[in-house]
Amino acid sequence: MHSVNVTEISVTVGGECIFALDQQNESVVSTSRLIQGVLTAACLTNSPVTIERVGKTSVVQRIDAFSKGPKKTGDSSSKEPHLSRIATQKMFDGREEHLEVFLLKGADEKQYLIYDPSLQQLILAGFIASEPPPKTVTLTFDFDATGTDIVSVHLSSAPVPPPNLR
Repeated sequence: MHSVNVTEISVTVGGECIFALDQQNESVVSTSRLIQGVLTAACLTNSPVTIERVGKTSVVQRIDAFSKGPKKTGDSSSKEPHLSRIATQKMFDGREEHLEVFLLKGADEKQYLIYDPSLQQLILAGFIASEPPPKTVTLTFDFDATGTDIVSVHLSSAPVPPPNLR
C-alpha cells in the first residue's frame, strides 16, 4: 500500500461519496459517514493517507493512521495532550466502525477508540481547523430541474502556491 492525496470530493443525494486521488484517474468510494469525514479532513489538510480497500474494489474499508504533515513530537513540558493522528477502524465482524484518535503528551502517544458520532464529528472539525495549511477550496453545486433543491456537491482543494509563484 502507498500514500495518496485526496484532491476532489463529489457526492450526490442518496449516492455514495466519490474521492478523487492524486494517482492518474484513480478514485475511491464510501457510503460511511465516518470514512467520508476522515477523507474530507485529509483533503482539506493536504495530508497523505493510506487507504485499504474492500478486495480489489474501489470501496474504502479503512484509512490508516495519519497526521497533518510530518509526525510531530510532543512538547515535553506540555501538561495537555494534543491530537497527533487519526484513523478509521472496523470491528472484526465488519459492522461497527470507529474513529481512532492518537493523542500526544510529551513523547508519549496514546490511542483512543471513539464510537460516538458527535465526538467523532467534533474531533474531525478540530483536526481540520488546527494549524490550517494554506488551501484554496472550491465548492460547486448542482440543482434539481426546478432549481429549488441541491442534488450534488463537488469540492476541489489545492494548496495555495507560495507568494513568489502567484
